[in-house]
Amino acid sequence: VIADDLRPSLNVAYSQKHMYTPALDAFAREALTFDRAYTNFAICSASRNSFLSGRVPDKTRTWNFIDHFRHSGLSSNGGPSGRDWVSLPQFFKEHGYTVLGHGKMYHPFKPPFNDEPLSWSKDQPYVQPSETYCPPDGHGALQCFCPGVSRDGSSDEGQFSDFNMTMQAISSLGRFSDRPFFIAVGLHFPHLPWATPAWAAEKYDAANLSIAKFQAAPSGLPPIAFTAELDGSEGFGLNESNPILARSAPRDARGQAH
Repeated sequence: VIADDLRPSLNVAYSQKHMYTPALDAFAREALTFDRAYTNFAICSASRNSFLSGRVPDKTRTWNFIDHFRHSGLSSNGGPSGRDWVSLPQFFKEHGYTVLGHGKMYHPFKPPFNDEPLSWSKDQPYVQPSETYCPPDGHGALQCFCPGVSRDGSSDEGQFSDFNMTMQAISSLGRFSDRPFFIAVGLHFPHLPWATPAWAAEKYDAANLSIAKFQAAPSGLPPIAFTAELDGSEGFGLNESNPILARSAPRDARGQAH
């Protein structure tokens, strides 16, 4: 399971007690937790190309949203180049597993077609990634946080990307659990925008959430290592007439209650 832009903000695994993560908490109690794990590159496509190919960005030659390892990957000591590398899911496929992909595993089109047919089995089509956007505000601009309301104004849980993707992955588990399987699920959240089912936002009281301890990039950090993830927006839009937000008195970036 891959979650886009997730920091170590989990309850049991990383002692973030304000987080509501019951399923991951149960998993962390039995699993191995890495407490000194670092991103290999602080941007989406480059990072995914790196860890799914098992090579650092200097080998994949992917540092942006232009190239991908199948096209630009370098050979080492006369070995195979990127087009012949064995990706993580491909390794399981070549060892007899049914390998099924869901959502945002690779960055879209990097490699093209989610690296089909090399990385994934043909037992079912790759479940394409989807994103749930917020509806426009009163000025026509898209909001960044709209709990309980999807882009078309629907509150149907099936219209929310991660809920929908999770249900499809569970369906795949039911269909293919009678054989060795590798099922990969790439979730959109917590990447912006946050169009979530109402129940997800209602687990938190925004009025009592602490403001981020670090609100700026570290001093001396190379610019390439930091991305202000606002997707080109200059601000963070909230519709405070949303009843879920209104009940919890949302705060602005300085922690002032509106």
